[in-house]
Amino acid sequence: MVPELYEKFQDWEGAWVTAQDWLWRRDVPAPACDRCGALLEFDGLDTLANVTLNGEVVLRSDNQHVRHAVRVDDVVRFGATNALEVAIASPVAATDQRRDEYPVPLARKPNAYLGRDTHPQFLRKDQSNFGWDWGPAAATSGIWRPARLVAFRVARLQAPVVHVVGGEGGRPFVVKVRAEVQRVAGAGPLTVKAAVAGVAAEAAVVCEAAAPAGAADLELRVAGPALWWPHGLGPPTLHELVVELWGQAAGGPGPDGGGWVRLGRAERRKIGFRTFEVREEAPGGGEAGRRMAFAVNGKEIFSKGANVVPLDALDGRVTEATIDTVLQSAQDAHFSEYMLGRAWRGRGLTWTD
Repeated sequence: MVPELYEKFQDWEGAWVTAQDWLWRRDVPAPACDRCGALLEFDGLDTLANVTLNGEVVLRSDNQHVRHAVRVDDVVRFGATNALEVAIASPVAATDQRRDEYPVPLARKPNAYLGRDTHPQFLRKDQSNFGWDWGPAAATSGIWRPARLVAFRVARLQAPVVHVVGGEGGRPFVVKVRAEVQRVAGAGPLTVKAAVAGVAAEAAVVCEAAAPAGAADLELRVAGPALWWPHGLGPPTLHELVVELWGQAAGGPGPDGGGWVRLGRAERRKIGFRTFEVREEAPGGGEAGRRMAFAVNGKEIFSKGANVVPLDALDGRVTEATIDTVLQSAQDAHFSEYMLGRAWRGRGLTWTD
């Protein structure tokens, strides 16, 4: 049992954990399915991971910041249990090796938190894991976000990537949606449909011949939606974006029994519409310097906020209730921002919605 990290010098006592390699094993059932596709999905691996399924290597990862979706059609045993193993190497040992292999000599300065020389900049990993002035060192390893084994019969819609642009000067906002799709052989034509704020669009999924995956790009032009405002200036209105995958399947509603049907569940998320600009101008009256202000939806705002650090040195202990408490405290203090929405984490990972 690892001692409580925040008691006395237990962060030093538990430093042996980060020097070890770790292995996770689990038997994962797969449904009985004929001519199906299968995906092994990881929302977060921390960090140097080697993944095997039924004894075959299916994924190698060295980046904590990305999701993975790996096709395992030829490896998974449908209608049976599957042996999943995730081996994760010591992040401290990896930084040592990469430091030694680096062509430019680096200064060796002992890390006051781990009590040894470390160079976390060689890993795509939470840099504050190695200690900072506001928290102890806890260079974690593990499966830190959900993982799943998914089977699908025709095709599967991956989580879409969404960007909202435009809106300046009363022009319409443009919602750009990129939807990646996994499919089985012989899936036939596929279409992605999206709708938000009363506007709908659809686009065909483009796949190379016989490729197991493809993508569709959509643009929805939304004019005059209810806007999102910062705290204290107006309602933070959010609109539901719905993205669906459609395809031809036997038994569909068409007269030939092969009409278009929705495949799988719809992807839903909340998005807001707002403009943001940095205004810089001479103050007038012959004064020196330049005036600067932030404007949201054309209205200049007074920015009051704070820098928020990770809520726990161990991400897995942060709950929705903890995040709600911090955000409610910010609202009660009349904050309009948390570092303009950026939480300081030493590596760029932010809370999910």
